[in-house]
Amino acid sequence: MSIRPSADSSAAPPARPTKNDMPTLVALHEAELAARDLYRIAVDSNVVADEDASAVVKLMVEHHRAYGQALAGLIGKLATNEADAAIVDAHKAAFASTSQFAGAANALENDLALRHTNAIGVLEGTEGAALVASIVITESRHAVITAELNGATSLDALLSTEVAK
Repeated sequence: MSIRPSADSSAAPPARPTKNDMPTLVALHEAELAARDLYRIAVDSNVVADEDASAVVKLMVEHHRAYGQALAGLIGKLATNEADAAIVDAHKAAFASTSQFAGAANALENDLALRHTNAIGVLEGTEGAALVASIVITESRHAVITAELNGATSLDALLSTEVAK
């Protein structure tokens, strides 16, 4: 008796996002646009006085804009090109506050890193998984930077245990 793997187990995963991938990718697209909008609020509110830190916050606007565009390109006509209102509403007051900005930005970046990390495990198409994996890298870097802006100095404080799990 010979044991052969089923045809399904030897098939390569699809490159393009599948129908099952679309809700996840749309949600991530809208989350990225929410982050872009929140960082714009911070820039417009001048919540970061330090010139170098302000330049970093402006760069974060561009990172989230670019990731929103990349996800929109991947999902095509399903892209809403709208920010996730719940994310914006939950953070907009803090992103306009000098005293609350860094903590709120750190919470947002850790949440986004976790969302994207979790998405990698459920995406079927390799193009979507690869794009989301590349976003995780930047979200994680943003989380460390925002933790530092929030006054963190220890490694434990700089690295979120929730994302690291």
